[in-house]
Amino acid sequence: MPVEERRAQLLRCALRAFSREGIGSAGHADIAAEARVSVPTVFDYFPTRAALIEAVVDEVERFFSARSLGAIAPFRTVREQLAAVLRDFAESCDTSPEYARVWVNWGTSFQKKIWPYYQRFMTGSMKFHRDLIEAGLARGEPLQNVDPDRLTYLIIGTSTTIVQMKMQNVDARWIAQYLQAVVAMAVDQKAT
Repeated sequence: MPVEERRAQLLRCALRAFSREGIGSAGHADIAAEARVSVPTVFDYFPTRAALIEAVVDEVERFFSARSLGAIAPFRTVREQLAAVLRDFAESCDTSPEYARVWVNWGTSFQKKIWPYYQRFMTGSMKFHRDLIEAGLARGEPLQNVDPDRLTYLIIGTSTTIVQMKMQNVDARWIAQYLQAVVAMAVDQKAT
């Protein structure tokens, strides 16, 4: 198998192993078993545990960043964009559940080798959402009482809840109604 194909295969296997075993537990042997290759083969591509973790979290970050950008493209208002991001995130839990599981596990792993990666991801995610909200404010959308930081945390927190609901097999229609209500409540909030 060509080098780039093998690396991509091992990364997919790492995502599955990390989603099943946890970001703090899965290692080279788990990826090797998943890929049906030798452990030294995994070390050839990811020479340390840190390199393996970094590759997985970079892939999760890339995946969600690309999806979020794609989700907002056809929409103009902040309400539409935030709803689209949450709907797309919910859909990704069905189509690519390993990414959502790794993301939730990553966000609760306070190990000093893992947490800085999550902080970097959160900084980018916060900026993405804050920029959407501030662009809506600049366009004159009726958001004058919306605090961009609070709304950003609410949207990200809702994403965590979506993963939990998906893992509990909550009805998709109920989740869609929940997302619609969260966005309406968040965008229509009064200053406190």
